[in-house]
Amino acid sequence: IGWSALQPAAPVSIDAPSLVVSTSLPAGGIDPIATQECVWSGFQAIGRSRDDDGVWRDVGDADGVIADAMVIISLDEVSFCDGMITLRWSLRNHSTDEVLSLPLTNESVSIRDSLGNTYVVQEAAGVPLLMVPPGMFGAATASIGRAIDPNASTLVVTLHDAPFGAATWLVPITPQADRG
Repeated sequence: IGWSALQPAAPVSIDAPSLVVSTSLPAGGIDPIATQECVWSGFQAIGRSRDDDGVWRDVGDADGVIADAMVIISLDEVSFCDGMITLRWSLRNHSTDEVLSLPLTNESVSIRDSLGNTYVVQEAAGVPLLMVPPGMFGAATASIGRAIDPNASTLVVTLHDAPFGAATWLVPITPQADRG
């Protein structure tokens, strides 16, 4: 079945210019100039900082502006092309002394559609892990080796409590998405 594994990109400086500017609301959005009809690229980001008790807390305001975040986790793009689902993640580490990591495993991330179907991340041998040094940016891709259900309208992607606390992304599935 053409399963793919985690495909990390080399970290780049956090000061590097961003190629993506988020204009979508936190709970969904679409890129009006999508290059492919089977790709969602709404760029949903969450910001987290650790409080004095060591607990990760949301950082941001009602408009989705992320200020003073120690880490910014983003679901940048979801592809439904060629009978597979591919999720592209990024992590910005604004800490000065801590390597931050985001495991892209089925224990850390769950994926389901609006019909309740679950989708399993194909994990590489070992533990798929996005690790980003202090002051750097990193990206990784996780893949599911099956097509989205043809009747689903939304993909629900949940990051569980570890390591930055729970968060949920809602991804609209375009009617033109390749559904296998």
